[in-house]
Formats: sequence, structure tokens, C-alpha cells
Amino acid sequence: MVGSGPAGMSCAHFLLRAGIGVAMYERAQTAGGLLACGIPGFKLDKGLVARRFEILHAAGLKLHLNFEIGQDLPFAKLVEEYDAVFVGVGATNGKRAGIPNENHEHCFLAMEFLTNIQQRLGEGTWMERFGVLGKRVVVIGGGDTAMDCVRTAIREGAQSVTCLYRRDAANMPGSSKEYHNAVEEGVTFLFQAAPQRLVVDEHGSLVGVDAIRTLLGAPDAGGGSGSRNSPAPSTAFPPTW
Repeated sequence: MVGSGPAGMSCAHFLLRAGIGVAMYERAQTAGGLLACGIPGFKLDKGLVARRFEILHAAGLKLHLNFEIGQDLPFAKLVEEYDAVFVGVGATNGKRAGIPNENHEHCFLAMEFLTNIQQRLGEGTWMERFGVLGKRVVVIGGGDTAMDCVRTAIREGAQSVTCLYRRDAANMPGSSKEYHNAVEEGVTFLFQAAPQRLVVDEHGSLVGVDAIRTLLGAPDAGGGSGSRNSPAPSTAFPPTW
């Protein structure tokens, strides 16, 4: 079994219950995938994830951490050694907005930020450039992952946290509860704002987000209100850091 996230855990659970031996390979130093390394602790107690693996271990699971299939062991070799192989590697690659300067070192993909913070909190290895203590943070998007980012940034001691979303509050794809929790915790929301570029000064420092106002349009295929750019002038929102 490749991967120890929710899919791998579920697969291992039912296989072990059926009396089938399971060996699980995880490239990270902690088992659980995004449950352990991505979802913030204020939403999911990491002790519950650890307890689940204790139960699986007692049932016969052989867990191999810090072991990457394709590097530490060829996939073909894995297929030769086992009767069946389940691949549950997840979808951790993010999607960028395609705007100028988004490859700046202080522009993070959501999962990069969340996983590094969770690794730091778990006393694992992490990259210090993801620290936001005393910084001004802007998060682009209105889904639950964006809410995880803004609420994590608040807990990490950011000076300010602003969320930009191209529609209004009623059309946010994330849960209403997450939005209201973020507001209560001090996050500022700027609705109907679409980022056009990240602003970098002559010294190469990231100093702002240039965005334009949008107008709500007719519902899209998913049932949510569409948005289109308005002719209003662009606005430089507060800098990230």
C-alpha cells in the first residue's frame, strides 16, 4: 500500500479486518497524510490520527515511514513482492493563479503553507520562510482550504490577515461556519476582488496585491453566481509581507 492518508487508512482497515496482511509505505515522517500534516490541529485532533494507527498496528499493519516508492524502492519491485498494490498518494499539488510575480519566494501554495506549519507544530522538519509571525498576510480564495490558511495565519501570530475572494460572502464555496469563525478570529474579508498581479518593489520584496473589483453575474454551471471584471480601477490591497 502506497500512502497513509484517508484512502490508505480505510483500505488498510477493511483488509486487516478480512485477515489480509498489509504493508504500508509513507514518504513522510508521520503517518496520516493530510489528516496529520495538512488539516490544522484546531479542526482535527492529531491524537485521533495517531490512535487510529495504533489500532491498525495492533491489527497487524506493517508501517514504513520515510520510505518513498520510486526512490527507495522501484514500483515494479513492489508489484513483484506483493499480491496486490493499492496506490493512495493523494492530490497534494496546488494550482497557481497565473498572475505576474506569483513565483516569488513569499507567495505560497496553500498546502505548502499548511503542511509546513503542521510539521513545525509537530516538531518535524519545516522551512522557516513559511513563518508568518508579525507579517501581513493575504489569502486568495474562499473555500475551506483558504479558511484553514487564514485561521492558521492568525494562530501563527500574523500582524494582519486579509482574504480576497472574487464573489460575495453568499457565494463562497467554503462552509458558512468556517467563514464566521474566521471573522470572529479577526480575519478581514474583501469580496468581489480578483487579483491581477503581485506587486514587487525595486528591491525584490513582495509589497502588495494588485486587484480589480468584480461584478456578480448569472449563476454558473455549478449553481453559484458567476463573476466578471468590472471597469473599476485596480486597487493595491495591503501587502503580504
